[in-house]
Amino acid sequence: MRLPLAAEILAARAAARLSQLTGRGGGTTVPGKLLWKLDPAAIDRLAQRLPAGSALVSATNGKTTTAAMAA
Repeated sequence: MRLPLAAEILAARAAARLSQLTGRGGGTTVPGKLLWKLDPAAIDRLAQRLPAGSALVSATNGKTTTAAMAA
């Protein structure tokens, strides 16, 4: 049984917040990993919502800074 995308996103955001509150991290990796486990196609479904497409930022260093500057 697949959850609605909105419920999956809510669970991922809750996991991020819990990660932050427990001091186990900034909550930036956990949501994506959880979302992927709940529904491997969720990222594709979210990308379909972007009218102008999307950009991928991938590297060893500087992803956060680059993504922030692009946003």
